[in-house]
Amino acid sequence: MVDAIAAIPDDFLYTIPGDKGGTVKITEDQMRDILQRLPEMPARIPGGATANTLAGIAHLLGKGTAALFALTGNDENAKFYMDFMKGEGIDTSRCMSTSLAPTGVCLSLITPDAERTMRSFTGANDLVTPETFPVSVFDGYHHFFIEGYAFRNTGLGDYLIETADCKGLVVGIDFNAQEIVRENRERFRRLLKEHVTVAFANEQEAMAFAETDNPEDALQALSECCPIAIVKLGERGSLIKEKGREVLRIPAVTATAIDTTGAGDLWAAGFYAGWLSGHSLEFSGMLAAHVASEIVKVIGAHLPDATWSRLQQKMISLSK
Repeated sequence: MVDAIAAIPDDFLYTIPGDKGGTVKITEDQMRDILQRLPEMPARIPGGATANTLAGIAHLLGKGTAALFALTGNDENAKFYMDFMKGEGIDTSRCMSTSLAPTGVCLSLITPDAERTMRSFTGANDLVTPETFPVSVFDGYHHFFIEGYAFRNTGLGDYLIETADCKGLVVGIDFNAQEIVRENRERFRRLLKEHVTVAFANEQEAMAFAETDNPEDALQALSECCPIAIVKLGERGSLIKEKGREVLRIPAVTATAIDTTGAGDLWAAGFYAGWLSGHSLEFSGMLAAHVASEIVKVIGAHLPDATWSRLQQKMISLSK
């Protein structure tokens, strides 16, 4: 997905479908209409929740440590996207393209409170099926990370998770949107119990999963389904529960937020960087909090190289 990011006043949200802060799929015509009515032209930035996470992992652990499986159109957006991802150090050799649909676009609307409301025209993503990628795409890797948005394609998320687990990869999932959780609650419960090792959810997603209004109860429900459950609480920090252990309460790192786009994605990147390096869950959560605190200071989900260098040093200092 290519992200189109624009600052808007709150009242603009009343003119588009869906709730503030949520993620709603729209048609190409609806996307065109919204873009024409924006107060200013949006900035174009490569996006996609999983791609954002992989880029963070590659910056923290080294280029070539992560590969992306994705389908794009044969268009200028696709070239822009792939060139950028290669520059981020992500292996894109297993990605594919199609001439049957354009590359997907996610419109991220930022209100004055720094909250982001997302409207997506998924384009080529709608053509992804269990047959799109051969089983060999998993070869050579030991962890598989998938976003909840994949569950908007019939049978796709289930197939990828089950196949990755069958191939011996450790599976992680980020729910991504409360709407997706409500639509796929029972599927998620089955997959978490049978195939998933670590599940990431924000407060709203976790409560939608557990059908509760208490994030602590939601964390408990998640932890009963998979070995490691994580609930991100924004400026209140995060909760990590490993099965059979006490809840870890990770404080947020204070930052002045101007855009929360990608905060959850980069939190996951920081967590994975710590976890895959053999550090504890507490260390991984602390590193994740530092990474997330940096991404909310910028527009979009990508950090400058100087910030990544500083985060690499933070990773070293936290380990001492």
